[in-house]
Amino acid sequence: MKRTTRKLSAEHKAKIAEGNKGKLHTPEQKAKISESLRQYWATIPAE
Repeated sequence: MKRTTRKLSAEHKAKIAEGNKGKLHTPEQKAKISESLRQYWATIPAE
């Protein structure tokens, strides 16, 4: 059976957050995120 969740302590979560601070997305990553969001919002009906 595949694990679907992880139970992390608050201390462990804080260490992960600290390690991710200051990391920046590359222009390629930004373009992929932007395109994905455009596709997502295109599927949402305008009221």
